[in-house]
Amino acid sequence: MSAVQIKGQGRAFTLSIDGRDLRTMQGTYDQAITMAHKLETAARRKRRPCLGCKTSFTSTGHHHRFCRFCRAEMRAMG
Repeated sequence: MSAVQIKGQGRAFTLSIDGRDLRTMQGTYDQAITMAHKLETAARRKRRPCLGCKTSFTSTGHHHRFCRFCRAEMRAMG
């Protein structure tokens, strides 16, 4: 996935990815950065099978491959 790009100046910004506008917003540049981060995070989320129990769960990214139940069980085992 490509990074979200921020275009604009003053208090008007457009967030886009691969040349496709995702959202136009009013606010500061810092607020545009925060919104871009939220959009990138949401784009990484998808349903994946747990590597422990094979149950499908919503993963926050490629690094998140165990469901919360399997992660809790692994923590309990030490």
